[in-house]
Amino acid sequence: MGQIQKGFALTIAICGILSLLCGFVSTVCGWIFASKIPDDFRFQSFESYGTTSYSFGVYWWGGLALFVPGILGIVVACTRNVCAMVAFLIFNIIGMLASIACVVVVILILVVWMALEINDNSCKSILNTCTCVVDDKRSFTMNASCETLSSLQPLLLAIIVGVALSGFVAFIASYVSCCSLCNTEQVYPGMVVVRQPPNMVVMANTQFNQVPQAPYYNQQIPYGGLPPVYSSVPVTSYDHYPTNDKAALIDNGVV
Repeated sequence: MGQIQKGFALTIAICGILSLLCGFVSTVCGWIFASKIPDDFRFQSFESYGTTSYSFGVYWWGGLALFVPGILGIVVACTRNVCAMVAFLIFNIIGMLASIACVVVVILILVVWMALEINDNSCKSILNTCTCVVDDKRSFTMNASCETLSSLQPLLLAIIVGVALSGFVAFIASYVSCCSLCNTEQVYPGMVVVRQPPNMVVMANTQFNQVPQAPYYNQQIPYGGLPPVYSSVPVTSYDHYPTNDKAALIDNGVV
């Protein structure tokens, strides 16, 4: 069974905390943005070729999606589980793509917003409706006060920064997740490793072999060596008994 290494788990924990912070910033900015404009916000453009109307809503709760990889990152750091890491990788890829799309949309809105050239001289609030006249040929009408609309530009910038940072963190987290899944630790449950002190030899069976020593007559004395040492053995003595036998022991007669 595989397990995430400690170094990767620590990096994933940092990425998870950063994802939570970026998601919190994006959610708060989106919530403030949604509270300043009406639910049925409409933008009407009056030009020489006709009238164009746009309506859209602000999905402030979209930043909550960034909390999912952040929570999974903390879970991976605590458990070092491979399945949780796979889920963390998938949600980070989804979050990265969603962040890119969100940044592109908000940047387009901000560019159009800045192109309108809304200021106190060209815009007037009448019955909670902001009417802006750029020239004799173009005018814009929005169902919100001009003071409210002029305060939305910093929020758009904050949303862009928060979502862009979350997308960057999601990219780093995805890369680290791929590396950690390719370098998992193998854990074998049920195996107990017992360490013995060094220089210890354990023998199951003990055998003793005796090598016979060669006799002295087979040994050769090297040049300049010493001869073998001989030991004296006492001679057994016998008692003398008298006898009357006068015969010679050896007959010297000639046959």
